[in-house]
Amino acid sequence: MEIQIKNIPDCLVDMEAMESRLHSHDYYQLMWFWHGTGSHQIDFNDEEVSPNKVFVVSPGQLHQFKDLESPEGIIIQFDEGFFSKMDDNLDSLIKYSVFNAFHLPPYYIIDSDTGERLKGIAAEMNREKSDVEKFAHDNYIYNLVKMFLIIIIREGLRTNHKHIYNNSAAYQYFINFSKELDNNYRRYHTVRQYATALRMSSKTLTQRVIQYSGQSPLKLINNKLIVEAQRMLKSKPMLIKEIAYELGFDDDSYFVKFFKRQTGVLPSEFKEKEQYP
Repeated sequence: MEIQIKNIPDCLVDMEAMESRLHSHDYYQLMWFWHGTGSHQIDFNDEEVSPNKVFVVSPGQLHQFKDLESPEGIIIQFDEGFFSKMDDNLDSLIKYSVFNAFHLPPYYIIDSDTGERLKGIAAEMNREKSDVEKFAHDNYIYNLVKMFLIIIIREGLRTNHKHIYNNSAAYQYFINFSKELDNNYRRYHTVRQYATALRMSSKTLTQRVIQYSGQSPLKLINNKLIVEAQRMLKSKPMLIKEIAYELGFDDDSYFVKFFKRQTGVLPSEFKEKEQYP
């Protein structure tokens, strides 16, 4: 898909429909409400809509809006092709420490000065999107979105995501682990399996991942399995046994115990829940 720029007031009919149901996309979204109130539920966690938050929503994440009032802002959408023009370091940072970063809040905090800068970029996006015949239109839109992302990442480094990037060995270990986890969470359920795949000891992997993220690789592995299970329980007409096998559990009774141990409820209870913490 090409990059899509949408003004939130133009999407109100769709957004009102989104208030009534959890849904997901197969593309990435940046969502910034510079005016309005309400909440944005992302993977079963409610986040307040406010002008100082830019939401990041990854492919496959379930989300919905609640009680939106007078929303104004912008939605930016793009697919995997967006990353193909980036150098590897920025590509990995954005894909695994901005998006798909389930160890971090799904939003970036910005101050009022940064908000004004982003509004200027959003205004330029809106001017540009209406004239696709302009010279180098696609490249210009791409660079505007890239600039938007870099600005919120810089703000994140200053505010609520202070440790998303550094040049340490721990950062690179974490990125490599995140890629492996994203590709193999159905096959590998233990730290040892990931350490073997990455050609290092379990001790080294654990130390490096904790050093960078503050969480152990086992916790991140379990979190990934749980959120994928929750998404399937809520969005797919699958039996619990089928979900267990889809996630690589040979024994569905063990999966049920694992889910209960991690969440405090049985998979069947979660499937029927209407409200989440």
